[in-house]
Amino acid sequence: MMSFFPKEREFWFYHVNASLLIASMTALSAVLWSHHASFNASMSFLWFIPFTLACLSFRWHYKTRAWHQLSMGKLVPLVILYGGLMAFLVMCVLSLLLMPVFWSTLIQEEPAIQSNPRSFITQFIIGGSLQMHITMCIWYVLYISFSTNKRLKEREMSNLQLAASLREAQLSRLNNQLNPHFLFNALNNIRFLIHESTNAADDAIVALSEILRYTLASEKANQIRLESELQIIDKYIAIAKLQFEDRLRFSLLTKGNLDGVMIPPMILQMLVENAVKHGIEQCKDGGEILLQIEAHSEQVKFLVKNSLAIRSSPTPQLHKNMENHSTQIGLTNIKQRLSLLYGSQTNFRAQQNDQCFEVQFAIPRNNA
Repeated sequence: MMSFFPKEREFWFYHVNASLLIASMTALSAVLWSHHASFNASMSFLWFIPFTLACLSFRWHYKTRAWHQLSMGKLVPLVILYGGLMAFLVMCVLSLLLMPVFWSTLIQEEPAIQSNPRSFITQFIIGGSLQMHITMCIWYVLYISFSTNKRLKEREMSNLQLAASLREAQLSRLNNQLNPHFLFNALNNIRFLIHESTNAADDAIVALSEILRYTLASEKANQIRLESELQIIDKYIAIAKLQFEDRLRFSLLTKGNLDGVMIPPMILQMLVENAVKHGIEQCKDGGEILLQIEAHSEQVKFLVKNSLAIRSSPTPQLHKNMENHSTQIGLTNIKQRLSLLYGSQTNFRAQQNDQCFEVQFAIPRNNA
């Protein structure tokens, strides 16, 4: 929940200094050229407190009620009306605070006030409200400008971070999944497959080329259809089975309507690859990989689970794997990308036990 009082020092620095400058100029003009010098001077400095509360009230409504999403045609009248209301309330507060204290002094300086006190008080509130309204609206406009500029800079920075993260993912893919080791194994298996079945070898070559093409093309998009990612995973598993054969057992379980689901490219592919490289490849008798997807009305949940080699030492292998540079880049990159794309609407959790390692995450559903 947003705090009513800002914690940023920059906000208070500019607000306090600007308010004190205005109050000082108003008090000086009151002393030099206005009647009721002590009354007007006191009002100029006491005005700071209710004025600040009125400004903070606007800031609070602007952020909590998402006024920044309003069009200018709606925001401008809202600022004018809100500023007028706040200016009137500020002057009423000042009147209640100052009139009882300075009333006798005001009558001595201008006896005519006693004959018609209601008129004097009305003029004081209305005249002061008009001046306060201008000051209030100027503050609101400046705040909107600074807030918009700050929001645009934050969005630009987030986009830059996302672009850098996607670029890092792309480089990670080229250096990890499509590294010389993977290509060597794939091409070597295809070479032997040519002597057994030219059709199967041709299919493997096509699958490998499509994986390469998908990896390069995915750099241009922040989201891609889930079905496209699953197709590439099928091709990757088909190529991996040329090496592992029956040692690699892959299952895909889906629940709910997956039509129109969009996901960041390469995320599931990188998790499946991690399961093969750091799970199945380490198992003497092979193992299983499970990819489970549950589609709900508001979000889509994913689970990637793979077998782990049974070791005599109870030392967690996950910690060792995370020390591996490529694995660290992969899992950390996925977590960062999800956070940049979906913020608090997503989560990412990796855990293991003695027999398996699993990664779970959820993203908001996007039917666009």
